[in-house]
Parts: sequence; structure tokens; C-alpha cells
Amino acid sequence: MPGFDREIEAILTVLRKHYGVIESQLSLDLSINLDVGIDGDDAGEFLELLSTEIGRDFEFDFAQYFCGEGLFHLRRRKILTVSTLAELLRSTAIR
Repeated sequence: MPGFDREIEAILTVLRKHYGVIESQLSLDLSINLDVGIDGDDAGEFLELLSTEIGRDFEFDFAQYFCGEGLFHLRRRKILTVSTLAELLRSTAIR
């Protein structure tokens, strides 16, 4: 999607290529953990794919947004939108 920065482009590319999110569903407000349903082990895989796509590592508090595998969402999570994740990537880059 032209006009977006590197982080947003990378997130959208991973969602499109690896999770089957179609172009018309992609937006800055798309929730990765709720709308797309990425959680548990899938979240770890998603973040690895994203790290590869942007060509660097990053860190943030994974547990705020994703539940561990098999926990069946017993606790509330923060909503992780594309724009929120892009901001986290910009502010926590490990180069």
C-alpha cells in the first residue's frame, strides 16, 4: 500500500502473504490479535516473520497483547492494531 512507512508496509505484507488478509481488509485500525486472530504460538511466528520482513529485531511487552498457547484468553489483552504495532516497532528498534 503506497504512502505508508517501512514498518506499516512490513506489517501489511506479512498479514497479506502469510495470514491471508485480503487487501480490502488491510487498514491501520485492523486488530492483529482480535480481528486476525493471531495469538499464542502464532503470535511468536508472526513476530519472527515481521522481524525478517523489516530486517531487524525488536522488543516489546508481548504479554500485553498476546496470550500464551492454550490459555483461552483468560485475561484481558490490549488491542494491537497495525498502527500500534508500527509505533512499537519505531520506538523499540534493536539495530
